[in-house]
Amino acid sequence: MDNTRRIFFFVATIISALLLVALLGRANYPLDAFQIQVSVGFHNFGRSEFHFPPFGFVRARTHFSPLGLVVSLQGVDLEGLRGLIFSGMSREQIYERFLYPARKIALGFAIWLLFLAFLGGALATILLGPGDKKSLLGGGGSGLLVMFLLLALTIYTFSPAGFENLEYRGMLQAAPWMIDLAQEAFTGVEGLAEHVQVMSSNLYTLLRQVENLGQVELEDTDLKVLHVSDIHNNPVALGLVERIVDTFAVDLVIDTGDITDFGTPLEAELLGRLDDWPVPYLIALGNHDSPTIAQHLADIPAVTLLRGELVEISGLGILGVPDPAADRATMTPASPTELEIATLQMEDLLLKHRPDLLVTHDWRLAKSFVGQVPIILHGHTHSPSIGEVEGTIVSNAGTTGGAGIRGLQSREEIPNTLIMLHLSRGEGGWRVLAADTIYFYYRQAGFEFRRTIFSSPEGGDEAEEDASFFGP
Repeated sequence: MDNTRRIFFFVATIISALLLVALLGRANYPLDAFQIQVSVGFHNFGRSEFHFPPFGFVRARTHFSPLGLVVSLQGVDLEGLRGLIFSGMSREQIYERFLYPARKIALGFAIWLLFLAFLGGALATILLGPGDKKSLLGGGGSGLLVMFLLLALTIYTFSPAGFENLEYRGMLQAAPWMIDLAQEAFTGVEGLAEHVQVMSSNLYTLLRQVENLGQVELEDTDLKVLHVSDIHNNPVALGLVERIVDTFAVDLVIDTGDITDFGTPLEAELLGRLDDWPVPYLIALGNHDSPTIAQHLADIPAVTLLRGELVEISGLGILGVPDPAADRATMTPASPTELEIATLQMEDLLLKHRPDLLVTHDWRLAKSFVGQVPIILHGHTHSPSIGEVEGTIVSNAGTTGGAGIRGLQSREEIPNTLIMLHLSRGEGGWRVLAADTIYFYYRQAGFEFRRTIFSSPEGGDEAEEDASFFGP
């Protein structure tokens, strides 16, 4: 074989090897709770990409070789992910957990690419002839050598520092802050979880001191209702609520919506803490919830979805409706037209039922009924408040999730807030004796407590703030 033919043969085997790698250079692997696909190409020189269908992908220049590396998320084992999230492992432990299988995947994929390159080079010799054993080994060896050199160059020049300058494509392009948010939130959630038990125990002590001093008499309390709202996927919030329920012997919890952020099936799996909930949990869905979340919650025994039917617990009549936007998957507030239609539907409901307590997510849906019902609960604004308007006690729990994971990124701390209502039942019906507004500040490992006392009907309609404390 002359030199020209040898060069042609060598170039042909390399092209064939690289072509086969480009066509078949992909493989699927399980990585803990995730199913991923790893692939290579030659169209994206020196870049690594991470694809998150259908949201887009991120990429960075990480190495100096013709190979482009792509990792695509193909699926998620929701039960496995749920176990990972609530495993209590530190970031270092999670890193170690993923490190060994990731290395194993990288080695297995490299072997697959070398095999493809050898096969591609050998196929070229068959097409070009003569196809004898020596030629097959020579052609396959040429492809194998080139692929080995490309992999070695990729590994040698690979620098994780390249991920400090990420490019965003697709839907992710509009939200590059999500990466920083996740990093900050991870640390913030760990810190909050550590402080919840200490804060709630100290709060209980102070509350007992308030009552022992005789500043307010609540012996007539027949029912304690804990009003929560706008949890927004905060993984610690339900733990906080459960702690309050246990500490203060709460009879039922009423949630005024936005328990999730995007209403996805994955978020539904994060609500598993409600599976063994100790008291009735009633919820009127918000605009950040969805039909998927409603379906999941409907299967939990302790949860009651408020959908326009009168629900009675311990003699307390509760009527609630979901936000109009909860009927769709997009996370947008209800339009004025939708709210107007929902208000008319609410008027029809109140002609049929005489509830003691009305529950909505958006205040705009409830405000028309001030003076018609004794108590109104709502959320949506993330700003807690409690007061009496035209004879109706109006409670806004603020954001029990501290505006969710996003709140952990805020420069000014957004407290986790909730309101505990002390209700008494008399001949004239239910009335609110007092309301405790509780603020938790995870960064300070502290809390603020404000008790508002509502006068009896005989004493007028004035409400006063009886006690306020800030504690560690």
